[in-house]
Amino acid sequence: MSGYQVKLPVFEGPFDLLYHLIEEQKINIYDIPIAHIAAQYLEYLQMMEILDMEVASGFLIMAATLLEIKSKMLLPREKPEEMSSGDLDIDEGFFEEDARASLVEKLLEYKKFKLVALELREMERGASRIFTRSTDLERQPEEILEINVGPGELLSIYHALVRRRISPPIHRVVLEKIGIIDRINEIRALLKTIKGEMTFDRLVKKSTSRFETVLSFMAVLEMTKTGELNPIQKGNLQPILLRLAKPGTRPEKAEVEGLPEDQPDSFSEEIVNYASGDSDE
Repeated sequence: MSGYQVKLPVFEGPFDLLYHLIEEQKINIYDIPIAHIAAQYLEYLQMMEILDMEVASGFLIMAATLLEIKSKMLLPREKPEEMSSGDLDIDEGFFEEDARASLVEKLLEYKKFKLVALELREMERGASRIFTRSTDLERQPEEILEINVGPGELLSIYHALVRRRISPPIHRVVLEKIGIIDRINEIRALLKTIKGEMTFDRLVKKSTSRFETVLSFMAVLEMTKTGELNPIQKGNLQPILLRLAKPGTRPEKAEVEGLPEDQPDSFSEEIVNYASGDSDE
């Protein structure tokens, strides 16, 4: 019959083991009982079967450091001026600060990295639970164009393009009086005249400005949210078909978050701000 085996947690290094002992016993890092912790640390080393000498050396160095601090704290705390010339040569800094100060500083730094690592691990777990729709695009073979144009013809084409170049028009953004509720009613009336369905591309082509394009998009989103409109796309990069819901399952008038129909909604101002930011394109 085999002997009883003790399974210990895996530690990432000597500081990880020391931090585990301190956290397990809820000890204040600033007041570490070195004698008690050093004894427990050595007990763990005796139970751990470490074959890698490089890893084992790190744990042994930490154990030696704990024993060194323990021995210093056992020495009488005499002031340097009270000691005779025959006494042992002890660093004066030992009497000015706690021998554990350096270890405490390193443990606090390690604790910061430990907490950051836990937060990053939680973020990784959260990201692993998010699944996105994959898009498989068929690569088309690149068409090689043969250009049979000489240097003189290229120069002529360049001069023609330069002459045709005109200064870009100045876009003046004017606040439109139409709102998202008006656009929803227009889309509803338009769909009713064409058997209740049309493509999104066709709807956008009817827009006369960037403002109307964005307004149409937001109106489609709102109609989809309220269940009045059913967008259908059969495959990746395929046209989006806009289809009205069956009669009796949709509202008769546009209702956007309880906004009165005769009151201008805030979407118009947001769209104008968007168009103003892109007016230089």
